[in-house]
Amino acid sequence: MKNENVRLLRLYFGFGVVEALLALLLLTLLPADPKNIWLLGFSKLRFVFAVTLLLLVLGFGWLAVMFGRQEKHKQWAGKVERVAAEYPAFGPTILLAFGLVFFVPYMILLSPNLSMLDGVLTRILPIVALLFTRLLQASITWFRMARIQTNEVEAAKDALIRLDARKIAVYLSGIALLIIFASVSMDILEVLDGPQQFSGFRVKFDLDQEANVPTYYSSFLLLTCAALLAIIGLVKTSSGDGWSRHWNFLALGFFFLSLDETAAMHERLIRIFRDWFNPTGLFYFGWVLAAIPLLIMLGMAYYRFFLSLPQVTRRRLFLAVSVFVAGAIGMEMLGGWFEQTYGAQHPAENVLTTIEESLELFGVILLIHALLTYMADSFKELRFKITSSI
Repeated sequence: MKNENVRLLRLYFGFGVVEALLALLLLTLLPADPKNIWLLGFSKLRFVFAVTLLLLVLGFGWLAVMFGRQEKHKQWAGKVERVAAEYPAFGPTILLAFGLVFFVPYMILLSPNLSMLDGVLTRILPIVALLFTRLLQASITWFRMARIQTNEVEAAKDALIRLDARKIAVYLSGIALLIIFASVSMDILEVLDGPQQFSGFRVKFDLDQEANVPTYYSSFLLLTCAALLAIIGLVKTSSGDGWSRHWNFLALGFFFLSLDETAAMHERLIRIFRDWFNPTGLFYFGWVLAAIPLLIMLGMAYYRFFLSLPQVTRRRLFLAVSVFVAGAIGMEMLGGWFEQTYGAQHPAENVLTTIEESLELFGVILLIHALLTYMADSFKELRFKITSSI
C-alpha cells in the first residue's frame, strides 16, 4: 500500500506547516525581552527562532505538496512502513521520553531560584512546543504505518463502519496530550512572567478552569462512555441478559457525569458541605464526603456483575476505574489538603491540578478502549434497524 504510505506522510508534513505556524504565534505572544530590542520588537534570539520557524513552514509545505510525485519517494515510504512494522513501539517511546524530559524543568519551576532557567525556558518554549507536536504526530503516523496490511481487503457489499479500539484510544490520547501540553505551557509562562491572558488562551486551555476546551473534551469523553454503555445495555436487553440493568444504569451514571463536567454541579456541593460540616485536611473539598460512600456502595452493588465479565475485560475495567478514581477522588483529596495548607496561589497547585485532570482524562480513555474491546469480543456484528411507530 505505497499510496497509503505516501498519503500518511504528506499528512504528516501538512500538519507540520500548521504546527510551525502555531509555534510562531506562540513566539509572538511571549513577553518582549527588554534587552537588545531591535527589528519589530524581537530580540536577536527571538528573531533567529522566527526565521527558523518560517523556514520550517516553507520546508514542510514543499514536502506536503511535492512528496510522492517521484517513484523514489514511494520506495522511501515503503521502507519506513517496513521499519515501523518491525519496531512499532519506537515512535511512542520517543514521545514518552520527550514528555519526561519536558516535565523535569516543569517540576524545577517550584524552586524559588530560577534566574537563568526563567529566561532559557521562556525563549525555547515555542521550539519545545513544536518538537512536542511533531513527535506526537510522528508517533501517530508511525503507529498507523505499523498496522498497514500488505494484502488488499475486499470491499464489503454492505456499508460498514469499522472501529479500531486501539486506534481510537491512540487518537483520543493524542488530543488529551495536546490539551495538557497547552495548559502546562500557559502555567510555565505564568510562573516565569506573572499572570498573562495571552488573548484569552490562558483561561481557555487551563485545566483548573471551567467552561473551556479541557472541560468540553472531558465531557465529550464521558458522554462517549455513556453512549457505548447504552449500546451494550440495549443489546443485552434485547437478548434477555440478566445484567442488562447494570449496563443501563452505568450508561445513565456516565451521562450525569458528563452533565456534571459541563455544569460543574459538584463545585456547588463543595460550598454546601463547607457550610454544613466545615471539612478540613484531605476532606477540604467536601463533595468527596458524599463521593466515597457512594463509590463503596456502587462497588458492592456491582461486585457480582464485575465477576461475570471476561477476565481480560475485568482487568481493563479495573485499570480504567483505578486511574480515573485516583485522579477524581485521590488527587482531589490531596489537592484539598495542599490548598488549605499552602494556599491556592502556590505554584505546585498547578502541578497537582495537571496530574489530577490528566488521570481523569486517561482513565476515561482507558474505559472507552475497554468497552470497545468488550463489544468487539462479545458481539460479532452490530446492526441497527430504525423503525417508526407512526
